[in-house]
Amino acid sequence: MTPSDESEPAPVPAVPSLRERLPRWLVAALLALVMLRIAYHCAYLVEVPFSLATFSDGRLYEEAARDLLDAPPWGTEPFYLQGLYAYQLAMPMLIRPWISLALLFQLVLAGLVLWGLHRALAPVLGRRDAALSLLVLLLYPGLSFYENKILTASLAVGTMVLMLLALARLQARPGVRAVVLLGFATGLAVLARGNMLLAVPAVAVAAALAWAPTGRPRWQGLGWLALGLLLALSPMALRNAIVTGRPSIMPVHGGGTSFYIGNNRHARGVWNSAGGLLSGEVVHEQQELAATLGVPEGPKAEQAAAIGRALYRRSFDEIGQEPGRWLWLELRKGWLLIGNDELSQDYDVAGERELLPWSGIGLPFCVVLGVGLVGGWGLWRRARAEPEFCTRLRPWAWLLGGQLLAVVAANLLFFTSAQHRLPLVVPLAMGLGPGISWLARGRSIAGTRADRRAWGYAWAIVALVVVQGIWPRQRVEGPTPEHYYNLAIAYVQIGQPHEAIVALDRAVARRPDHPVILIERATLERRMGRFDECEADLDRLSALPNLPPWIAGRVDEERRRVAALRSLVTAPE
Repeated sequence: MTPSDESEPAPVPAVPSLRERLPRWLVAALLALVMLRIAYHCAYLVEVPFSLATFSDGRLYEEAARDLLDAPPWGTEPFYLQGLYAYQLAMPMLIRPWISLALLFQLVLAGLVLWGLHRALAPVLGRRDAALSLLVLLLYPGLSFYENKILTASLAVGTMVLMLLALARLQARPGVRAVVLLGFATGLAVLARGNMLLAVPAVAVAAALAWAPTGRPRWQGLGWLALGLLLALSPMALRNAIVTGRPSIMPVHGGGTSFYIGNNRHARGVWNSAGGLLSGEVVHEQQELAATLGVPEGPKAEQAAAIGRALYRRSFDEIGQEPGRWLWLELRKGWLLIGNDELSQDYDVAGERELLPWSGIGLPFCVVLGVGLVGGWGLWRRARAEPEFCTRLRPWAWLLGGQLLAVVAANLLFFTSAQHRLPLVVPLAMGLGPGISWLARGRSIAGTRADRRAWGYAWAIVALVVVQGIWPRQRVEGPTPEHYYNLAIAYVQIGQPHEAIVALDRAVARRPDHPVILIERATLERRMGRFDECEADLDRLSALPNLPPWIAGRVDEERRRVAALRSLVTAPE
């Protein structure tokens, strides 16, 4: 054998034919679902005020994006939340500084992500099963729900799909460019969701396995992977070093706030006020926490970091005092994670269905979970029987396993919500198409008694997952008071105060003692000249125990403003 022969890469295992024609019914179903998805997004953009205004986390992301536009390319303020999404919002706003334009850009990206997912899965599963996976995801309303929200959930899904595309490229054309791209995609996923750091070791194993056909040492492949990671992470580290003095890639509070929300003694697995520590208005969160925790004033980044450290200490103290309660809490988070309830954190699923009654039509999460798990089992059985397929599947198993671990760990370590759970659809997607094929055709496929028994077990697993998913996790039915409060904030921003008052009235009817809702209604009533109603709300606020200091200050300010306005109205001409 000549030296040139020794440098030849080993042959790559055969892949399923991409010329395989899809059944007409499948093509028609995909087209119909795509049109339905487009119709839903168009209705949302036209009929729902959230497409024109931001609140809560979205407000902070919009403010960060506008800061980047005012002082490009780094901005002047630290990122209280993840910064990559702020850059995504800022890109289309370079054309016009409208948040709706950023939302349109996000919807285009969401469509490209779904197309990219099919492209990534087809070489491994074949076009038919990849199309079936896409069909299930188009039927899952939870995915479409977060495609048009000013939140990072859709970005997290997109970066995880980019990792799959990079791995598919690496398997098809093993080489330096492909493995650098995989590292770069993984770095973007870390920037979109910090918990994806947990997936990096699994990505390294997947890269080493996919690099093997080149015949070069694996350490070279890992080195190029690390370069890709560095290329993705270093710009954010540089930006934060310039703005805050610290080359960090994480939010300035270091996740301490989310960790305390998920693990304090009042927690039940979802977002909570931590016994009144938080008001739920994230725009004021840093000021509230600094005042309550006794953190001294200082630069925003340093103050946020100090708040994060204080909340981590408090969390571990409370866990140490009641370890049994914390273990129960972790089990409850797992129970919430695998249920059908679309647990609200910012945007409310039930509230949107009140605005767009047909928006929730589709498959519940338990069906996606059950079919995905069964499909994964089916792929494992096929890999045991076909060594060539096993070789090809092994890198995917490592990569998807790492993604799965990272998403589940975040939901258990912090708290569960629909947007935190959403990225699970990416690793589950690998099993959706094979799962449907196996469940639909399993009994008709000639095989051994063990094969037929396995097909029966597969249906039993799906039935079990579906039954447990139907069991309700929360007692609250219908839109939450926070939904109507957020709706009112959006109406105010787009100049519809009367609609905002109606929404605030509905919020107060559900939570008559919520200080943030009451102070916002009082402020709006004062602006509309409804002084008697404003003073009534201020009296209700003054009677509440343990009123947050920043709200007490606003109550006093509103009283002075109402008094001044009344004197102007009653003053003689």
